[in-house]
Amino acid sequence: MAEQLKRRLSVGQTPIDWAADQIGLVRVGLARQALGGPAMMGVGLVLIEAADAARDWGAPALADRAMRLLPSRQTA
Repeated sequence: MAEQLKRRLSVGQTPIDWAADQIGLVRVGLARQALGGPAMMGVGLVLIEAADAARDWGAPALADRAMRLLPSRQTA
């Protein structure tokens, strides 16, 4: 799935498609991380950019999906 999403990113697409693909790549990365894979860097930035693009192009549900994936900040 990750390779398929990466191929789609190399082709011209709409901002909403781009946002959906970014969210998909983050989900794949987080699943790999949960199974013992390497930690993903920059997840917050990717999700915020995807949410902004989705909101700007009239897809608030997609923006909400991105924001729900943001890692929660825990304070000590």
